Amino acid sequence: MTHLFKMAFRNLGRNIRRTVLTALSLSLGTGMLLFLAATIEGEFRGAIDISIILHTGHMQVRAPDYEEEKLSLAWDDLVADPNRIAGQISALEQVQTATPRLFASGILTVRDESAGVRVMGIDPPSSANLPFHEGLVDGEFITTDDREGIMIGLPLAEKLGLKTGDRVNLLVNTSDGSVDEQVFVIRGLFSTNTPGYDKSTILMPFAKAQTFTQTEGYAK
Repeated sequence: MTHLFKMAFRNLGRNIRRTVLTALSLSLGTGMLLFLAATIEGEFRGAIDISIILHTGHMQVRAPDYEEEKLSLAWDDLVADPNRIAGQISALEQVQTATPRLFASGILTVRDESAGVRVMGIDPPSSANLPFHEGLVDGEFITTDDREGIMIGLPLAEKLGLKTGDRVNLLVNTSDGSVDEQVFVIRGLFSTNTPGYDKSTILMPFAKAQTFTQTEGYAK
């Protein structure tokens, strides 16, 4: 074994240029692999962080039979008395903030154009909505008691040629399986620098979202 090591080192010394170039090639290759792995991991972690901040939070309270991919507002998929539950969770020392939210699928129409959207009912003052407050690019933020106002993402506004103050038709599925349609006023435009999310998300006061979807007293 010792003899083999001596032969190997002697071979390395016979052609210094070849040895140096080989070492550099191996070092560069390894460095590129490490850089690529770090980049992929960083992108992955960044995507998770964005999802937590904008949508899921670090923890969710769901109905026992809830399925992530289901868009229905069936009663079995809803959580009763969400404000009380959020208050109890907020009281825990480890929790920074807890807030009820309501999600519903819908269609936004203006003139002859339409777009499938996800309506998100939020409690406007909650610090959980800080990304939307900081991302306000035009107009004003919706208020808790607003019954006509919504906020839409900047990419969606650009796609449909909308601006603050415009009136739009919004159609949503309701808890009884029917469809309701109302006219809303765009109070403001937001950007979270996540085009795919901003292009399909509409913000609405939580209480109005409950009334609109016929889910008073519940959240999803």
